[in-house]
Amino acid sequence: MTLKTWNIPEQLSTLVKPRQISMHLKYQFTVTMFQEEAKSIAMMRHSMNKAKQCVQFLNSGQIPVITGDQPLYALAKSVQWNWPNRFSEEQIVVLFGDLHIEIAALRTIGDWLDNSGWTSALSQANIASSGTADSFLRASHVSRTRHAHEVTARALYIIMQRS
Repeated sequence: MTLKTWNIPEQLSTLVKPRQISMHLKYQFTVTMFQEEAKSIAMMRHSMNKAKQCVQFLNSGQIPVITGDQPLYALAKSVQWNWPNRFSEEQIVVLFGDLHIEIAALRTIGDWLDNSGWTSALSQANIASSGTADSFLRASHVSRTRHAHEVTARALYIIMQRS
């Protein structure tokens, strides 16, 4: 496999013509996935460099934001800590991906609902078994946990409307 050198500004200028619009964000751009695996420091540095080049070209002056699941997040943070002059937190923002943010939010809600009787209400209503209802507190299965919270919110809304 040969490694191609890409001239990002040249390629993007053939695809996108920069224009002024009345917003802070001129363009939102998703970079195509690389063929190589992203789980190495070298590949993470390369992708962070490319993200910086793309954002500099499309939205000059803005700070790039990269999201990733936990292993990629850890790699990106490692790159930031080891090369602070090029990838500092002031130059590129690294965030957990949406799934991990949702899991953290659901676990926080689970901490609030722990010992509240919510899990026994779910099992008494035959929405879930007691073991499954307990797993909702830890967000072990995201879509099931989300569904349980949606059912709870709908039931509470119906009760509120009837009162």
